Order: sequence, then structure tokens, then C-alpha cells
Amino acid sequence: MPHSRTPGMQVVVRAPWEGHTGYDTNVVFRYAGHDAGEVVDTEVAATKSRASSCFEGTSRDKVVLPVVVRRVEVPGVHGPVAGTLAHLATTTPWLAPMRRAHEGVLGQQDVTVCR
Repeated sequence: MPHSRTPGMQVVVRAPWEGHTGYDTNVVFRYAGHDAGEVVDTEVAATKSRASSCFEGTSRDKVVLPVVVRRVEVPGVHGPVAGTLAHLATTTPWLAPMRRAHEGVLGQQDVTVCR
């Protein structure tokens, strides 16, 4: 993908274990209270209630964004189900909006407009 197309990029994860959550799981690029370059482990991520799924973008020709993916229990459409906690191992520069996350899990039913 050309680097000119990376600002506002979002990543969706669909894990094979997910139950009927009613949303697509987004990879979190930044949790509230963390700066770009900070390492975020799963235990810390699971305590967060605000997050952004919007990548600021890059001017580099190549970028690698290691994603941490963990099976967790989430409120589903008909009760608790298996869901996915997905976040970058190291926080990157990000774009707004910062949205509500449930125990670190960020999901959406519609497109998020990054700005």
C-alpha cells in the first residue's frame, strides 16, 4: 500500500473463536494515557476504557506493526461470549477519535472516521 494511503488506516481482526459479539474487533493503536513508543502488555490493555483504532500514517516505504491478539470474554448479543483483545505491542502515533473500549476491547459496527 502506498504510504500516502496510511493516514487513518484501521485494522480489523476476526479470530476463529469469536462468538456473536455484534461488532468487528479493531486493533488498538493507542490507549488513553499512553504516549507513542510506549510498550503496552495485555494485562495493562485489559484495564483500559478509551482507545483509538486510527493510525497516524507513515512516510516510510515499509512499516511493521506487531499486533498482540488474545482471547477474552466479552458481552455478546445474547450474553457473555468469546471475543478478542487486539492491540499494538508498542503504541504508535495515532489520530482521533478516542472511543470507548470495554476492558481494552475496541469494536465497531460502522466505519470510524479518523481525523
